[in-house]
Amino acid sequence: MTAGSTGRLLPGQWKLAHASLTGHVGLAIAVTVLIGTAHAQTVAGTVRGVVADPSGARVPGTTLTLTRQETGMQRSAISDARGEFTITAIPPGEYRLEAEHQGFVRYAQTLIVEVDQAQDLRLELGLDAAGKVTVEVAGIAPLVRTESPAMGGVIDHRQVLGLPLDGRDFYQLSLLLPGVALAG
Repeated sequence: MTAGSTGRLLPGQWKLAHASLTGHVGLAIAVTVLIGTAHAQTVAGTVRGVVADPSGARVPGTTLTLTRQETGMQRSAISDARGEFTITAIPPGEYRLEAEHQGFVRYAQTLIVEVDQAQDLRLELGLDAAGKVTVEVAGIAPLVRTESPAMGGVIDHRQVLGLPLDGRDFYQLSLLLPGVALAG
């Protein structure tokens, strides 16, 4: 027997249609999970923060420039109406962050962006009383990741070249990072 003019499926046809639909739904779920997992495997970092004046008031419209020390690559952002900024998808490395706004002293800070780390900064711009002055912030704040338990680390080229590795097995380099141990 076949489906009549009413368009109804017979019992055997219903099972086939149900199996096909279940397969498509399963495939869609699998693709969604894999895309989410692939997205989570990132190596880029994020720099975000707030720009304020000496009284603590936020400074909107501040131009921020993040320059990679090794290559000179630059990324720019402008603080929003709340004085907040975010620069995303930053490859790991050493950077110089500069902030400029008319009427304020130019701010400069050196920082290190780590693998999959977000740095929260508070930039305090001094008032420009008489001409051009730059405030240079020395020292790098330690990275403490409070929003996620995920860990990451960077092993730079000096460590790769300078350490004796058995056959240059890169898995041995992971043992240099805090919290990494051999299983078994």
